[in-house]
Amino acid sequence: MDKFFIVTGCGRSGTGFLANLLAANAVNCGHESVFKPDRFDNSEFARLAADSSWFAPLWIKDLPNPENVPVLHLTRKPEDVIQSFYRMRVFAESAWPHVFSNNYDPLVIAKRVMKFGSLHQRIGYVNKIRSAIAENTEVFDQVGEVGRCVRYWVEWNSLVESVASEHGCPYLRVRIEDLEYESVLEGVAAHLSVGSLKLKGGADKNLKRNYPSRELVDLRQVQRSEYLKMEELKSRYGYGDLHVEN
Repeated sequence: MDKFFIVTGCGRSGTGFLANLLAANAVNCGHESVFKPDRFDNSEFARLAADSSWFAPLWIKDLPNPENVPVLHLTRKPEDVIQSFYRMRVFAESAWPHVFSNNYDPLVIAKRVMKFGSLHQRIGYVNKIRSAIAENTEVFDQVGEVGRCVRYWVEWNSLVESVASEHGCPYLRVRIEDLEYESVLEGVAAHLSVGSLKLKGGADKNLKRNYPSRELVDLRQVQRSEYLKMEELKSRYGYGDLHVEN
């Protein structure tokens, strides 16, 4: 491995999983360490060999010689991403449902208020995420929480593609669902120049377990034009009828 590389995609598509996989294979990869919602961290860039972050397309422009930085674009079936964001309430009308992990139990709230420093940091971080999305997409112009989730999946994946193309980054797109196949892992390793990658048994791709479940999203409530954009990109990414994971 002789150069910095990036793993990215829209949120809830496996950047945390890939960061853990790379670390388990002795690659000095951060997770949202270099590319943060509000800034590019030069000190972490100097320290790490790679960063796996869905915020990367916001800051690729700040890299020295981005045309030499390989980009691995992870995708995940849109229904799964949409359900995950819906469960986490990232695209609710306000930041508060996401801040409190959609858990309004009085005891939970009391404990968080008692740790105000932690709560204050949490509020700040969630607002940074919402600001990053609002400033780089038209997601929050969409009416309805599910509609915003759909638009986010389309617009953020499109942003990854357009930024990588604009800066001439060596680009490879991989479906997270296909990483169980050895041939796919070999292709990823070759693209990132990391020798070889081995999937350690029982790796968990869903790293957000502290949110209550919600009912499955009803995509019939989404505007037809938004739904068709999702279906078009979904088809281009090669997704068929897989099960929806909460």
